[in-house]
Amino acid sequence: QATELPQTVGFYNSSDLASNCLLFQQAKPARIEHVAKVTSYPNPITQGISYVNLTQLAAGAYTIDVTDFNGKAMVRKQVQASEKSIVPVQLPQAVPGIYWLRVTNAQQQVVHAEKWIVQ
Repeated sequence: QATELPQTVGFYNSSDLASNCLLFQQAKPARIEHVAKVTSYPNPITQGISYVNLTQLAAGAYTIDVTDFNGKAMVRKQVQASEKSIVPVQLPQAVPGIYWLRVTNAQQQVVHAEKWIVQ
C-alpha cells in the first residue's frame, strides 16, 4: 500500500508499487443544483401498471417516457405536476423484462431516470 508523502495532498510514495510511479489523486467537488424527488411503485411491475409520484417536483409541464431495454418507446405521457400528481402508467403490451422510466421537464432536462422491471 502506498503511503502519503508528508507536507502534500494527494501525492503518495511509490516505493511499495511495482511501477515506481507516484500516485496522484485530486478530489473534484460535485455540485448538485436540484435533486428531484420522483418515486414510482410498484417495482417490479406485476399487473401491467405502475404509478409515478411527481408531488415533490416544482409545478409545471413534464414528460414521462418509458422505453424498453433496446430504446424502443413504449409510453410517452405529457403531464402537469402539482401537489397531487400521482400519474398511472399502463404497460399492457409489455413483456417481462427491463424497461427505463425517464421524467423530463419543459426544458428537456432529465429530472429522474429509473430502471423498471416487468414480471
